Amino acid sequence: MDKSSFTVVKDGETYNMPMKNYQYPNELGFEGGYYREDSTSTNLSIDFTRPWSVEKAGEPFFDSITFNFVGVHGDTATRTYTKDDENYGSLVTNFKYEEPRFVDVYDDDSLADYSYICNDRGVKVYFNGYLKLKGDTVYASAHYLPIYSNGTYEVEGEDMFGNTWTIPVTVTLLANGPKVTMSTLYKTKGDITANIEYTSPVTVTENDGNTFAKIENNGTNNVTVTATQPTKVTMKWTDNGAEKSKILNITNNEIKPIKPKVVWDYDEDDVVDGCIYGEVTAKLVDENGSTLVDTATGETPSHTFYPNSETEFTFRNYKNQNDTLGEDYTVTLDVTLKDYQPPEEYVDTMPPSVEMVGYTVRGGVAQSKKLVLNLYDDNKHYLNPSLPDLSGGGYETVSDSISFMKKMGWSSHYRFNVIVSDINGVKLIAKAGLNAETPTFDSTSDTIDGVSVNGRTVDITKNAEFTLFAVDSCNNVTEIPIVADNLGEAPQPHLQKVVSGDMQTVKVYLIPPEDSDFTNLVMTNDNAKQETSDGEYNGLYYIEVTGNENIVINYTYTYKGENESGELKAAVTEIDNSPANKISEVWSENAKSSKTNKSVTAQLRFDKLITKAEWKNQSGYLPEIYKLDNQVTISYSENAPTMTLVCTAVNGQVCEITLNEVKNIDKNAPIITETIQPSENHRKVTVTLKADKEVIFRENGKQGTEFTRVINANGEYVYHFADAAGNLTEKVVKVDSIIDKDLSLTFSLASDGTDSKESPDKLGRLKVGDTVYVSANRNCTVTWNGDTTGQNLTAGAWTKLTVSEDLAGLYPTIKAKDEYSNTKYYHFKQIAMPDKKAPTIKLKKETVEIDLNSEDILSQLKANMTVSDNETEKDKIKLDVTYTKPQTTGTVRVTYTATDEAGNSSERYGYIYFYEDTQLRVSVNGEYIYRDMIVLSKNEAQNIVVESNGEPYSVKYKNGIKTVGQMKIGATELAKNKDNTEPITFVPKKAGYYTFNVQTQGRDNYRFVIYVQ
Repeated sequence: MDKSSFTVVKDGETYNMPMKNYQYPNELGFEGGYYREDSTSTNLSIDFTRPWSVEKAGEPFFDSITFNFVGVHGDTATRTYTKDDENYGSLVTNFKYEEPRFVDVYDDDSLADYSYICNDRGVKVYFNGYLKLKGDTVYASAHYLPIYSNGTYEVEGEDMFGNTWTIPVTVTLLANGPKVTMSTLYKTKGDITANIEYTSPVTVTENDGNTFAKIENNGTNNVTVTATQPTKVTMKWTDNGAEKSKILNITNNEIKPIKPKVVWDYDEDDVVDGCIYGEVTAKLVDENGSTLVDTATGETPSHTFYPNSETEFTFRNYKNQNDTLGEDYTVTLDVTLKDYQPPEEYVDTMPPSVEMVGYTVRGGVAQSKKLVLNLYDDNKHYLNPSLPDLSGGGYETVSDSISFMKKMGWSSHYRFNVIVSDINGVKLIAKAGLNAETPTFDSTSDTIDGVSVNGRTVDITKNAEFTLFAVDSCNNVTEIPIVADNLGEAPQPHLQKVVSGDMQTVKVYLIPPEDSDFTNLVMTNDNAKQETSDGEYNGLYYIEVTGNENIVINYTYTYKGENESGELKAAVTEIDNSPANKISEVWSENAKSSKTNKSVTAQLRFDKLITKAEWKNQSGYLPEIYKLDNQVTISYSENAPTMTLVCTAVNGQVCEITLNEVKNIDKNAPIITETIQPSENHRKVTVTLKADKEVIFRENGKQGTEFTRVINANGEYVYHFADAAGNLTEKVVKVDSIIDKDLSLTFSLASDGTDSKESPDKLGRLKVGDTVYVSANRNCTVTWNGDTTGQNLTAGAWTKLTVSEDLAGLYPTIKAKDEYSNTKYYHFKQIAMPDKKAPTIKLKKETVEIDLNSEDILSQLKANMTVSDNETEKDKIKLDVTYTKPQTTGTVRVTYTATDEAGNSSERYGYIYFYEDTQLRVSVNGEYIYRDMIVLSKNEAQNIVVESNGEPYSVKYKNGIKTVGQMKIGATELAKNKDNTEPITFVPKKAGYYTFNVQTQGRDNYRFVIYVQ
């Protein structure tokens, strides 16, 4: 399924609703979708709130709803359900507009599981759709309202479509008692006023020691309670001599933040000239009325300032009764504190007297250890003011700090209140280690992880070793070594709920943590029991609950030798006395098909476990029933009428479900017959297939009762047919009468077929009179170029064909035709015309230089020829030369002759320059020249090589064409007395003629001209 969105048409308008990231409110009242997937299917449940409309009540909400599907290859499909759908129209029509109303169990039996719950929070009110109350942010069908008296109330809210409603709510089942009228039913940031009226006096007290409520006319018939913050109050009155009470839980006003303020323990009369003698104490209170406690001591946060000590203190880690932590608050002493001065002649040498009272903090709760460290010594401290005597308060007194710390035992946090007595100001200074250097009055405390000293308060939250010094202004010191090695957090137990199989009782077990130091866990509730049955809960404490309610579990335990207690809260909501409610009814996809050959299934999902399901008053064929947890699946292997299913839930309650008739199951496969008709040339056959009922022919994708297939090759053909129900038939058709090979000829120039070819053009180019041998793969007749008279060929035999003169110059075609009129054509290369054209001769050089004594003159002359012919291949043209060899050096004429295979000849004339091997020779740019030759060259550097057989020579040149005599004067010399063959380079400056003369030592002159283009 495409889970991204679905489409709804409502009142003719189309809405595309995303499955995820949808917003409240929306125009469809969409609440969300739920998917369940297994290996073969995806089930989807989408939820909408009931649509409200007074005008359209009873009309279908949707016109249609469309879901999208995606195949494994990315192909897509949609499925639309409309009001007129034969099988699934109820998906649309059953979802109708309703008038908004308060749901009362007594006037709608079908909603028997809806009711309002009455408790100290008021009344839990249910509506027939989702509503967001005025001033609230949550959409829900049930809301607690602060209603404590019977009557009719107008409740305002917004539905999930964004519409605003005022719905009357009538409450009739509350017990008789005072009439309570709240100033508002909705959440508010302001104060809440409750007017309480009754026929006898009503006394109201605020619970839990809170001071958030202002109570006026208390003890009268008309009491007014104004609550500034959420709180609980208890009403008490007398009815017929019996004392009655009821709790009002005022929770719909805003919890105001803590607004700290300091209250001092002195007044203006104690201030003299801006000074106060002795110490003063600051207590922290909340201007908004909540009760503040120090999280370490559990007492009111306070701090005492002393003369000659700090003048600023920050209150931290304090909270109110709602467990709201306050922000750090710094108070500054605005008066000067002075010690009571001794006589001037007196010098103080006496260290401070010290008492230290210990507190432990566990789970955020402070407890006094009733333990005091008293370091008073008559010999050392007799002049100091007396320390308070704590022995009357049940305190144990210890005189050394190491024993004192051991007696403190385990805790997560220690707090020590230090009481100091001295005639001068005293500071508490903490130094790391047990052998710390003694500080002076002006020293400051070290930074010690987990240790803080704030005025006369010492907090320790981590194990540490340090020394606490009490130093007076005369630097007299009392030293207190501290070893804290038993701090840490205690593990906590947890609750485990076990619901009975019939959902009528719930056992709530107290489960201990896995810690060997945690022992003696005992549930202390009055109704607590200890499990005696075998199993994982054996020996554990529990309470058994038979109704849905909020419970508080109290317990005690021992951790590291310390006896502790605690409480855990839980809400029991699992008990259910209502019958099973059908959540969904999903039929298999084939249920809406016109026909199916598979069993049709209906899957019902309920809101609780089903223990029994059976047909009601039914005979004949009974569909099979399968149960799994809260699902019941019905499997129809045959058609069946409308039937009623009776389901019993795990709690024993019964519900009935009516299932529609099933009439589209068909499991009979179609019967197929065939006829086969060959074509005229037997190259194909036509197969006619007939079915005994309407089918789909899978191979051509058509529907009907008669189909044809044209087959072009022998073999067995398998065809598949399916009827509307999906029954399949496989039909095998055998075809063996088709000529399945093409007519083909084979060609050869030999009578026995040697070196045969599949095509005549591969025989090469034929000429008139050539003989060709032909063989066929089956009997046939062949004709040349459309002749009407053919020549018969026998399959496998070689038959002679002759190239006649009328085919000369043509590209002849042979046509072969068998007895079924199958035809094949073959094409020859062009038949050669009689050759009348002589070869063409080209000479590489008009004059060839050859050594007079050379023995391969003929090959050199043939190498100078380039020949071509229109018919004869180059290597088959005959070459010849005619010349007269002289007795000495010189130039003679030579005749070149070329003759083709047809006897056509051509001639070309050239010259041979014969030279002696000792003769002076010259080459220009790698080509030998002869005397007086004009050489054509590009305008670039010219390389001249002279071969003089070791005789010295000189080379000169002049611009223009000159004679040897003209070269004697004004010529430029390029080389002189040179006797090797290293190249001489001449770079022309411009185009034109340049005359060169090579003169040997023997006065032989070799003149030549280079023309630079």
